[in-house]
Amino acid sequence: MSCLTSYKSPFQNPAFLLLVFCFFPSDTFADSLFFLSFFPKSIATEVKVWDLQDMDPLDRWHRGRAILIGDAAHAMTPLQGQGANMAIEDADSLRLLRPGQSGAEIESVLARVDGIRRPRASRILRDTRAQAKDVTMEERLANLGYNCSYEGIGEV
Repeated sequence: MSCLTSYKSPFQNPAFLLLVFCFFPSDTFADSLFFLSFFPKSIATEVKVWDLQDMDPLDRWHRGRAILIGDAAHAMTPLQGQGANMAIEDADSLRLLRPGQSGAEIESVLARVDGIRRPRASRILRDTRAQAKDVTMEERLANLGYNCSYEGIGEV
């Protein structure tokens, strides 16, 4: 059984994308806008499509004095834009490690990081999966509230 989940949408259909992007302006007044000068003025002839994938939440992120962080621990699709935020929060948690800590202290700190970070990242991963389905604006705003509520890992 794979821990990866793939998502399909109309935007993953190359024919659909070609149809959408073939109407980009070429010789209209919009061409005179400076920022458009950075884009090619040709009709798309090829579109490459990749599946969006995530992974099921893991039961644990650490073993002994090693811990997974970022996409290695909680790869998620970009549907909420939270992947990089989760990696930054993970990195912030590593500040609990201090020079001179014993092996047992390091294991204890990593267990604490796992216990705090894993449930949060797992919830955001599940909420991000839900974004691939039809959800109400209220549900989206509830997710946003939770996504923005992290106070940090705390102190030792």
